[in-house]
Amino acid sequence: MYRGSQSLIANLWRVDLDATVELVELFFGRLRAQPDADKASLLQQAKQALCGSSEHAHPQWWAAPILMGRR
Repeated sequence: MYRGSQSLIANLWRVDLDATVELVELFFGRLRAQPDADKASLLQQAKQALCGSSEHAHPQWWAAPILMGRR
């Protein structure tokens, strides 16, 4: 499924679907707005935004996704 991809976001452990959907929407929203930006930086910004919400402040909701490959 990931053959030929320059980069990949994967989770280090099983994650909550709702929190992951929110994180992915935040990440891709930023990527759409800044297509040439560093993907690791955009993922970090998305994690920080999710961390700032009262519902998903604990790291269990946002710490699992990591970026592998080209930034």
